[in-house]
Amino acid sequence: MEQKEVNHEWKNIKSTILESAEEIIKTREKHICNEWWDEECKEAISKKNTARKKCLQKRTRANQEQYTQARK
Repeated sequence: MEQKEVNHEWKNIKSTILESAEEIIKTREKHICNEWWDEECKEAISKKNTARKKCLQKRTRANQEQYTQARK
């Protein structure tokens, strides 16, 4: 019985705190501005990541140069 009362009180306290926080802070939706991100960007990042993995697996001058070029 006592456990139920504690849980009930905790839920009341928690909901009061969350309601007050929302009222004071006033949450808002995130505005993601990524109009510039397209398939070309996605492909370039993928190529860069592949070159990086290759460079980390076998660190040669050629692999390092490919990774450096992909980063540009």
